[in-house]
Amino acid sequence: MRKWALTSIFILALAGAAFISYDLRRPYRGYAGNVVLAIGPGMRSPEVTDLLVGRGVLHHHLPFFLLNARGRPRHRFIKAREYLFDPPLTPLQGCPTLEWRVTSTCAGS
Repeated sequence: MRKWALTSIFILALAGAAFISYDLRRPYRGYAGNVVLAIGPGMRSPEVTDLLVGRGVLHHHLPFFLLNARGRPRHRFIKAREYLFDPPLTPLQGCPTLEWRVTSTCAGS
């Protein structure tokens, strides 16, 4: 019974990792033409993700949250400016186009 449970958990974890890998490499374009996104100063990661999903740059929230959590060191924020998204991009291509700025103070500053 224990061996069966461990095998099931392993298979589910492997399937989840395969889906995430596929999802990070799949281009998505839920918009027509070009999209210009304005990231305002002090916007937090969930707000940026909602904006990306709402405008059709990302299909859903998970890829940005994973890439943001993996690649963002402490006290780094997305640079406030306008970003142009023209061709369909994968999350691995689109998320790095967002410029990061390093701050030496906490998020509240």
